[in-house]
Amino acid sequence: MSSVLNPAEKGSYVWLVGFTAAMGGFLFGYDTGVIGGAMPALEAHFQMDAAQLGFSVASVFAGAILGALCGGWLGDFLGRRRVLILAGLAFLVSGATTGLAATLTQFDVGRLIGGLGIGVSLPIVGVYLAELAPAHLRGRVVTLNQLVITFGILISYIVGSITGNLGDELWQVESGWRWAFGSQVLPAAAFVIALQFVPESPRWLIQNGRVDEARAILARVERGTDVDAMVLEIKAGIDAQDLSARQLFAPGLRVALFIGIMLVIFDQITGINIVIYYIQKILLQLGFSEEQAWQGMLAVGAINFLTTILALAIVDRVGRKSLLTYCPLGMGVCMFLVGLEFYAGIFPPLAVLAFILLFLFFYALGPGPVALLLLSEIFPTHLRGKAVGISTFFLWISTYSVAEQFPTWLAWSESGTFWVLTGTCFLYALYAWRVIPETKGRTLEQIEQYWNSLNLRHAQRE
Repeated sequence: MSSVLNPAEKGSYVWLVGFTAAMGGFLFGYDTGVIGGAMPALEAHFQMDAAQLGFSVASVFAGAILGALCGGWLGDFLGRRRVLILAGLAFLVSGATTGLAATLTQFDVGRLIGGLGIGVSLPIVGVYLAELAPAHLRGRVVTLNQLVITFGILISYIVGSITGNLGDELWQVESGWRWAFGSQVLPAAAFVIALQFVPESPRWLIQNGRVDEARAILARVERGTDVDAMVLEIKAGIDAQDLSARQLFAPGLRVALFIGIMLVIFDQITGINIVIYYIQKILLQLGFSEEQAWQGMLAVGAINFLTTILALAIVDRVGRKSLLTYCPLGMGVCMFLVGLEFYAGIFPPLAVLAFILLFLFFYALGPGPVALLLLSEIFPTHLRGKAVGISTFFLWISTYSVAEQFPTWLAWSESGTFWVLTGTCFLYALYAWRVIPETKGRTLEQIEQYWNSLNLRHAQRE
């Protein structure tokens, strides 16, 4: 598999492999974002009530919860690449099932299957990219995952806009949304095929005794590095650890696991998926016309994607901790202003849209890419799949809860909902400032040694 490129081209090799693996993120973004544009036609076609709509939006995350439960274990047992192939097949089946669904139950089952692909792939893509990339490129390479997630959301919005404006209203209700969901089959098939031509994670190979294969891969991605010394460093890091998952609850790694869990919970309870999935509903309730709501949704997708490109350029320069400390403060101010508009109606419509887009800007610059990056960095190699799986389990629990409950919260208090989000944004900034360590420029083995030193200091105190 590693013969795709000439060794002289190894500067581009890691990026080519990175983009291939990150196609899983594109499918995640598309699968979750497509329902935002198709929502009005779906409601009409299946004659949904509020509870059915909430579940259809959130059912993909119910599948993601199940996928997260087994994804980490599968990644450690089968290898990162094989698990990504399984995830690609789940996306393919999901696209076909939702596009051809004759009943609401069939549609929800298709969404749940897509969720399995998301739950399995999201942590494994990040882990795979982190384990493959050189330390000086790791932030940018791993952030590819978030970049293509946002690109998938943007493309799903564009496809939804196109299909939502083809034919008459009857065609849209009967067929338009099917094309939006069914079109996922093509990129899913391309993902499965492309994965046949990328290598396995070198750190996973070393862990499983396939050192020669790992050495050949490292030689292609670690330019100007003593590969034999790197292999010895990786082996030492693996051999020094007790292979029991109970190590995750040792004093040092317990802190790492808690950081991972809190990162993904904060990522959701600050409101990002409320904006991504319900942006049309929010804008319509603020008095936007249907055409303006469509335009606002496309602007959300564009800002989310374009800002992630900026994050890709700066994450290895600015550092993780600073982005996670300052960006949530900006997010909180924006949520406060949106809540103020619901409460007092003092801003013109374009200003409110600007607040929402600015919220997306801060999120896509900081929490969006950096939370996933940190998840792929802070755990030891032999436990990384399990630890990221545990963290993303909590991600999908919180995502499901927010996606399903938001219509109820909005009915309870429109302004109050956004002011609660304001508070969680400020808490996120405080948490990042006080708790999260900086990992910029460190190898994965150096990060692991940091947690080991915490274990040692705790043992000495006892």
